[in-house]
Amino acid sequence: MKNSLKIVAMSVFSFLFSGISSQPAKNAGNLFRNGDFIGSQKAYQEILNTRPDDLKSLVYMGYTSLLFNHTEESEKWLNNAKAIKPKLATLNYFLAEVYHRQLQFSKAAPLYRASGREGLAKKMEYFTGMQPYQMDNGFQETRIRFLITDPLPVVEVTINNECKGYFIIDTGGGELILSEEFAKETKVSSFGVENRRAFGGGKKAPMGHGAINSITIGELQVKNIPIVTLNLNQLELGGYRIDGIIGTVFLYQFLSTIDYKNGQLILRKKTRYHFSDIINNSPSCKIIPFVMADDHFMMARGSVNNSDTLLFFVDTGLGGNAFTCSKSTLKKLGLSYDARQKNAGMGGGGYFNTYPIEIDRLCLGSMCINNLHGVFGAFPEQIENSFGFTVSGLISHEFFRNSSLTLDFETMNYIISD
Repeated sequence: MKNSLKIVAMSVFSFLFSGISSQPAKNAGNLFRNGDFIGSQKAYQEILNTRPDDLKSLVYMGYTSLLFNHTEESEKWLNNAKAIKPKLATLNYFLAEVYHRQLQFSKAAPLYRASGREGLAKKMEYFTGMQPYQMDNGFQETRIRFLITDPLPVVEVTINNECKGYFIIDTGGGELILSEEFAKETKVSSFGVENRRAFGGGKKAPMGHGAINSITIGELQVKNIPIVTLNLNQLELGGYRIDGIIGTVFLYQFLSTIDYKNGQLILRKKTRYHFSDIINNSPSCKIIPFVMADDHFMMARGSVNNSDTLLFFVDTGLGGNAFTCSKSTLKKLGLSYDARQKNAGMGGGGYFNTYPIEIDRLCLGSMCINNLHGVFGAFPEQIENSFGFTVSGLISHEFFRNSSLTLDFETMNYIISD
């Protein structure tokens, strides 16, 4: 089984990077690798205008559409490619993610199995005949107070109507995560383990696939939830034993706002009314476009100090810090750290060493903040080139600490308001 993020990604992108010969294809590929996804899509469309059966162009169009979360468009391009080469592993990988985001789990399952992800395939099959993330039809909005905000927000939830737990909010997490200990208490359905995720410091850890009947958060109950389990090493924050993580895949089901300034998580039904309401109530808000790879890796453009624009992973789980980056980015930006100031960081894969770096100015889109804290050593180096484009760094908790961060997966924009 291909059970590391890096190995799976290499198997996918080896097709995309192989045999590129024509100059238009090279130009389009370079645009993509540099994170210019709009320019890349235009370039591949021009190729298809003259060669409608060009396989790589079809796959790139499907992948780029998936990054923009245009799932129906992505499905169309990928199925056009599949008609040419039906057993191509790259297509299985991307189409599985399309159907996963659309909650068409029965379609995703065989494609995940073909990609070597048996546990995830079994989990998808478990939901046959069910509506994943089922909510009351009358749901519009719920607000959940943070028990603490620093170093990371913690909220109280109830699993399966009986087990109360304390979960952190972290966009660096994917599906709802339960600690292995808490999962035993709640008696989750289990479908196998895989060791593929890259955590802080580049650490890896086994993650189990499972499902729960329900989660109650605030006044909302959501039923039929896919989850993963992880050893959270008896993590405690502010005196609370951390039993799980609310990640991006769960937040994706809503118009979600992590309101750091007022200490609350706001989950709204996905409607244009709610989106307009947020904009109208925050006239000075910043609207920043993002893309999403895999199931939760949200990327947006920004800069550090006086750097050129770079592509950053927006992962709010780096408690107390605003930024971390790869070794190559550290060198490129001329950032330095004192090796004598070694600290212990902790992520889903365990402990790792970090070294403080000072950030004079950090920007995400049009939002810039001065004098922030960063660390070197926390960035999961595996993701730097795992998606076929360069991810230079990671923006996190401290950057958003005095604002409200809304994730709109319909328009693929962040709304950041004071």
